[in-house]
Amino acid sequence: MLLIAVCRQTKDKNNEDTLPAMIGRERITVIVCMYIGYLMLMFCRTAFTTVSPALVEDPGLSLTTTHIGDILGYAALGSLVGKLLTGFFADRFGGRLTLLLALGVVASLTMAMGYLASFFAFALCIFCLQLLRAGGWPALTKLIGQWIPPTSYGRTWGVLVGFIDATGYAAEAAFMPYAGRLADQPGGWTHFMWLLFVIACAGLVSTVMFLYRDHRFHQGSGDRASL
Repeated sequence: MLLIAVCRQTKDKNNEDTLPAMIGRERITVIVCMYIGYLMLMFCRTAFTTVSPALVEDPGLSLTTTHIGDILGYAALGSLVGKLLTGFFADRFGGRLTLLLALGVVASLTMAMGYLASFFAFALCIFCLQLLRAGGWPALTKLIGQWIPPTSYGRTWGVLVGFIDATGYAAEAAFMPYAGRLADQPGGWTHFMWLLFVIACAGLVSTVMFLYRDHRFHQGSGDRASL
C-alpha cells in the first residue's frame, strides 16, 4: 500500500511539472488555429472586389460599375448586421464552433459566387458572406478569453492581428496580380473563386484537426465543449 501511495504521489508530481508545458503548447495551438482561420476569412472577403472588373467586362452578366457599387453596399450592410448578431452566437455556442462555422459557410459562398449570373444573386450572396465573415472577431475574442491569461490579452491581440495583417498584405502583393490576370481571362473569375475555395477549405481542415482536439486545459471555467 505504501508503494502504491508513493507511486501515486510521484505521478501527481510529474503531472504538476508537465502541466504548464502542456497548457503552453495548447495555447500556441489555439493561437495558430485562430490565425489560420481568420486569415482564410480575410482571403474570402477580398474575392468579390478582386474579380469585380472581370464581372463588369463579362458580357454574360450585364453588370455595370453601378451594380458593383450597390453590391459592395450590401456587403457593408451584411458586415454590420453580422457584427451585431454573431457575438450572441459566439457567447451561446463558443468560439471554436463560431470560427469553424463561419469559415465553412464563407468558403462555400465564395465558391457559389463563381456560378452566379444576376445582380440580386450577387447581392444576396455577398450579404450572407459578409454577415458570416463578421463572426471571426467574436470567435477570436471568445477563444482568447478562454485560453489566454488576462495579463496577456493585449500582447496576444497585437501579435495575432499584426501577423494576420502582415500575411494578408504579403499575399496580396504576391498573389493578387496573378489572381487579377486569372480573373481577366474568359470565365477566369469563376476559376479564381474555386481557387479561393480550395485554399479556404485547406485552412478549415487544418483548423478542425487541431482546434477540435481534446484540449483539457483552458483559462475559463466554462464547459470544454463550448470552447
